[in-house]
Amino acid sequence: MNIYTVNIIGAGKLGKAIGKLLADSNKCSIQGIVNSNIESSQKAIEFINQGKAYSSIQELPLADITFITTPDDLIQIICDKLVKNNKIKSNSIVIHCSGILNIDALNSAKNLKSLNNLDKLDKKVNVYTASIHPVKSFADSLMAVNNFKGTYCAFEGCEYTYNIIKPIFDSFGSIIFKVNSEQKELYHAACVIASNYTVTLTDMAKKCFQDSGLSEQMALNLANKLVLNAANNIKKLNSTDLALTGPIDREELSTIKKHLTALHNKHIKKAYIILARNTICLCKATLDFKNSLLNLLKKISRN
Repeated sequence: MNIYTVNIIGAGKLGKAIGKLLADSNKCSIQGIVNSNIESSQKAIEFINQGKAYSSIQELPLADITFITTPDDLIQIICDKLVKNNKIKSNSIVIHCSGILNIDALNSAKNLKSLNNLDKLDKKVNVYTASIHPVKSFADSLMAVNNFKGTYCAFEGCEYTYNIIKPIFDSFGSIIFKVNSEQKELYHAACVIASNYTVTLTDMAKKCFQDSGLSEQMALNLANKLVLNAANNIKKLNSTDLALTGPIDREELSTIKKHLTALHNKHIKKAYIILARNTICLCKATLDFKNSLLNLLKKISRN
């Protein structure tokens, strides 16, 4: 069985979790980690329990696989530094974990012609590039590791890299799927809507609960419970249409009017109107009700 040596550059919450999963898979050996400072790198090593902390890219040993798990804006810069400092091994793989950037961000590695910066050598080096994006919130590294099984991971790259990376990620319970490079931005927007904006909506509901007189803790408990119930309904019914409940689904125009009157926070009211418009497309209400609701929302929006 091949044991792949791995370097990680930018081991924050995501990078530490990926590093720990790779180390525990027994399919990879973490060699080196470089963060913005040596103290941060050392903390990452302590979490992963494998590898060595390095203070700069120049000091890294060569590896079979290099993960760049920095913020998106630094991925191309880091890749260029790897190339400049001859820190890419022939026949190795360079991977980033961005949800929005495609593998073009790693073109300086893919198009590498010499591992020694010798201009006279006009021979392309075999360096493979890929992207793997776990569709998961990494608010806490340990929690992400413990709950990683069943996580969907979007893969982008050639068949060679796919055949190497898939078995590794399969070993810790990932569900790999291929994503279209040209539609990566739209794919990532969907991730943000489903994950980040669910947190925002939960916070908005919590504020409304509090404004209605509930304590902050009770408000959070109720908002969280309702979000979880809705998510479970979607999963069990395997449908957003069937999982929809509430006044729009029940054609209760008077209830929606009362909501809009009660909502004094203009930002939350605006969000409610936008969400209501989108919910009209989802529900199976009569055409008359849909038209009446649209007219109401237009009228409220103008005021």
